[in-house]
Amino acid sequence: MEYSEILGLESKEILFRLIRKHSDFDARGVTLDKLVIGEASESTGYKRNSKLTVHPQPGSGLVNSVDIYYNRIDLSKLGIWSGGQHRWPIEIETLDSLTKVSEILPVLASTYGILLNKTEIVDADLDKSKSPIHVAITPKPGNQVWVGQLLVELTSGRNDLNNLIRNNMLAGLNYLIDRDSDKLPGAIVSYNWFVSAGVLASLTDGYTLTSGDTQSEALIAEMNALQLGLSEEIDGLTTDDLWVLSAIPGPLNLQNAKVITDPEHFKALPFGVRTDVSKAVVLQLSVMNTLIDGYLTLYAA
Repeated sequence: MEYSEILGLESKEILFRLIRKHSDFDARGVTLDKLVIGEASESTGYKRNSKLTVHPQPGSGLVNSVDIYYNRIDLSKLGIWSGGQHRWPIEIETLDSLTKVSEILPVLASTYGILLNKTEIVDADLDKSKSPIHVAITPKPGNQVWVGQLLVELTSGRNDLNNLIRNNMLAGLNYLIDRDSDKLPGAIVSYNWFVSAGVLASLTDGYTLTSGDTQSEALIAEMNALQLGLSEEIDGLTTDDLWVLSAIPGPLNLQNAKVITDPEHFKALPFGVRTDVSKAVVLQLSVMNTLIDGYLTLYAA
């Protein structure tokens, strides 16, 4: 019989169907209730791994007994596929209330079609000291269909963190800029920099700061007047250092910085732009700045 033909059937029913395929039972009206199917034992005869004896039920009209040789299914082989031995996962919503291996058998049957009852297995307490719970389901000696062990892994279903967190190897938290660089991360340095709403209002999305431009020069003048990031805020600067727009690279040079004001564009940035403000502008710095890398954030209260 193919494995698919035995799913969802009890052991005696499986054996009866196997025997019936090689008998005249149907022609003689022989049904399972007219037979006594004995326990199985190991065998090497006829190149089969198992043997059992079939007896007639008293009053069935049948006589004599017959030894049957056949192959039982090794449960341990069901867990072998690419990569070695695996455990069959079983989700049980009421797992916390279960204490015995036999109590998971109904879910095993409904999940994989392997029908075993309590009297057919070696029952034991569930070891819940670790999660997920690993269980070996072992048929008793003499089982008519199954031998070996079925290795399963129990989880408590959709609410189990082992299921909800599908991958526990996370990508990690990343720096805003390459930390092999000796530049400062601008988004952190400027997190609390505020300027007037009027200056920010003149800057539009996609605008580029350049020397001699009215809006650009107005922003530079206000940043210097407010002393944003100057001297005491950034190590290495002196009181003589100021924000500039220059064709010569320098530590506070905003030449060619790109303006970002569209909230939709904020979503693509590698950091979160503050939302507790009336207006936010992000400056994407160019290579003209030799001290700060990435972005500067400017806010209006």
